[in-house]
Amino acid sequence: MKQKETQQGTMSKEKRVVFFEGKSWYHRTKELQDDLTTKYGKKGGFETPEEAEKSYWEYEKRYQKKQRALQIAKMQKTDVMLGDYLEYWFENIFSPRIETTTRMVGAYTLYNLILPSMEADIKLKYISVEYLDALLERVAKICPSAGNKGRELLSIAMKDAAGDKFISYNPMPETKPYPRAKPKVRVLGKEKLKVFLEAASKNPWYLEILLGLFCGLRKGEILGLKFQDFDFEKQTVRISRQLVGNLKLKEKEFTVTEYAVIERNPKTENSYRILRVPKVVMQEVKRRQQLIELRKTDSGIEYKNFDYVCCQENGEPRSLTE
Repeated sequence: MKQKETQQGTMSKEKRVVFFEGKSWYHRTKELQDDLTTKYGKKGGFETPEEAEKSYWEYEKRYQKKQRALQIAKMQKTDVMLGDYLEYWFENIFSPRIETTTRMVGAYTLYNLILPSMEADIKLKYISVEYLDALLERVAKICPSAGNKGRELLSIAMKDAAGDKFISYNPMPETKPYPRAKPKVRVLGKEKLKVFLEAASKNPWYLEILLGLFCGLRKGEILGLKFQDFDFEKQTVRISRQLVGNLKLKEKEFTVTEYAVIERNPKTENSYRILRVPKVVMQEVKRRQQLIELRKTDSGIEYKNFDYVCCQENGEPRSLTE
């Protein structure tokens, strides 16, 4: 019984979509009716919280799929305007399938670049290459990357519009391209690299600089590293997570209402890897570990031990904007 109580206590903090009642685990259900009303209920009989949570997400997926189908069917019966469709598409079709950071860029592109540049709205079914080219020409004048990002977002939106039969022909492939500006990469020679590292060694971010320079790690991967990922005997590091910004945006505008740093899996399957680490980097990891052990003993610091290598003085993860 004690084990079940402990398990239940853990679930109340981590998995609020399920709950224990009587002798089994349950989850709430919602089913969309044909008149677009929602019927609520609960489903039980699960032996473990994991089984209940799996069932919950299956119900949620079916609900969202039917909701989208009914909404699209309703919109198809009306002469929907391009601006209205773009807002609906972004909030209900595009956003659920992307990461929060991608959504932030998309929200800025739509609400700050594309929609304000629409001098005259048009029915979605009447869009043409000429209309979209004129729109993107105005968007491109806002900033150097605006044309590229605007065309990229509109291309995804129009592809979905064609797939959902809102339009019979997708004009986006024929619009004027706006290539992404190539970044200027500067490669340092050995002597300049020595000077750079000498200056970097006096910086509190020295270890992070070394990890990026000699191990080729992304910023999120560096911030997500824990001491348990390092094998000091084999001189290796295991990359199995990254830290990302988890943002909540106000609907239909580019305004951040909440921001937090969370752990997430690496960017792709190939991003899971074990790397050899140069001796100089391992020495700095060891120094950082010793520094953090000292912080833990400081009575003036309420240290939270998440095992992060790169962290604030109290052990919490650093912000991605630092």
